Amino acid sequence: MNRSITTTSPEQTQDIARSLAEATKAPAIICLYGDLGAGKTTFTKGFASHFGLEEKDIKSPTYTFVREYEVGKLKLFHFDFYRIEAIDELIQHDLEEIFTRKDAIILVEWPERIEEILPSKRTNVWLEHVGDNQRNIKIMPPDELS
Repeated sequence: MNRSITTTSPEQTQDIARSLAEATKAPAIICLYGDLGAGKTTFTKGFASHFGLEEKDIKSPTYTFVREYEVGKLKLFHFDFYRIEAIDELIQHDLEEIFTRKDAIILVEWPERIEEILPSKRTNVWLEHVGDNQRNIKIMPPDELS
């Protein structure tokens, strides 16, 4: 069942993300859709905090492409494809390898830039900025994507 939620603060957005993180087990891919400023990185900070990572340590990987965090035996990858124009073969091979890791939870900002190589089994999250701190968040789990 997909869920639509409206939040009125960054903290509420992070609370929704923490709830999703609590229900997520590796391996998993979470695709975050939304315009600039929609709250994708804020959502990621809330998601990562469920695993014990501090908000201040979660930075947007816009210029570094990916950030990787270790949480016990779990790997948390945070990708941002905003600056990617095209996926070359080397990057595609590396991504496909990461996407098949059994010990990973992967959050992807701007997934529409790599749609052709994303696995079909994933959770899609749409974030829409609708006013000051207000966001509409729609979560569609993998079983509804097929």
